[in-house]
Amino acid sequence: MKHCEPKTCLYGSETVRKDHPQIMLRGELDSLLADAVYTLALARERGEREAENDLKDIVGVIRQVMRAEACAIAPTFDHIIGLTFDELREYSYHPQKYLHTEHVFPDENSDLICAVLNILRTKVRQAERVCIAAGLDAYANESIQMILNRLSSAVYIIMLKHNMK
Repeated sequence: MKHCEPKTCLYGSETVRKDHPQIMLRGELDSLLADAVYTLALARERGEREAENDLKDIVGVIRQVMRAEACAIAPTFDHIIGLTFDELREYSYHPQKYLHTEHVFPDENSDLICAVLNILRTKVRQAERVCIAAGLDAYANESIQMILNRLSSAVYIIMLKHNMK
């Protein structure tokens, strides 16, 4: 291949190998966005309006995280799906108290929306691990780690709300 380039731009004119941890994070965030958009499209197609609206917020958060990482700035927001970060943690840990439902454990009886939401939740967790592997000294990673952690809670809450129907 004539112009096979093993390097890519990190920030400004700084180039790094394509297996650099920060570039791996960018790729993981890109994949996460694709999964979130797919899940949103499925919810829209199935007429799941509440899930669709929540997933629009999820897609927006991922886009903001991608932009913040690419610009080497910390993303700044404190709500996802209408809940603060503290509320997201509480709702996902104690769904009985806040949503009056039990924890969801997807299985062979889960419907397609629940199954795809669960895949999205695991993809968020995977992105969080890649972010951690990139290291806290990487640009904005501490903020991104926190947001990804809360994002997985948000997707889990969407699953809980969906299963309440």
